[in-house]
Amino acid sequence: MKPKSITHQALRNAGLRYLERYAASTQSLRDVLTRRISKAQYSDSPDPCTLKRWIDDIIEQFTNAGLLNDRLFAQARAEALFNKGSSIKMIRSKLTKKGIVGVVLDEVVSDLVDEWKNPDLRAAIRFSQRKKIGPFRVRGDRDVFIRRDLASLGRAGFSFAIAKKIVHAFDSECLNEDDGC
Repeated sequence: MKPKSITHQALRNAGLRYLERYAASTQSLRDVLTRRISKAQYSDSPDPCTLKRWIDDIIEQFTNAGLLNDRLFAQARAEALFNKGSSIKMIRSKLTKKGIVGVVLDEVVSDLVDEWKNPDLRAAIRFSQRKKIGPFRVRGDRDVFIRRDLASLGRAGFSFAIAKKIVHAFDSECLNEDDGC
């Protein structure tokens, strides 16, 4: 049995199926469709230039139809990451990996920064709650874990000053007072 060759409609359908299941940026969808093409390298497939034009055409159709919107995707993803406790640096990095760059990235990050007095401290508090470190540690002997907690906050993209503030905080209420929440 001969495998099916790639057609414009087959690529479009694959893109629609992907968007039904996942929120995606333009770059994410482009990567998915490119992988789809690379998996199906058949002798009767169109030339690479035609395939690239098809992908561009599909992305333009989806953008015009409102199925793809990098700004809305970036806002939703940034808010979700921030609520999970990701630092602004980490949010920028993850959005860049998803293909969000330039003005859209700067606007989304500046919206987060404008919304909070100190967004990195706020995110570090949330991160500490989730990981149960610093004042949120369940076990009573916090002094033993100070270096480990500092390292954990550092790996998450928080500055040393913020990590120190979290780890040495007496309790969670004094952290919330510092952020003005």
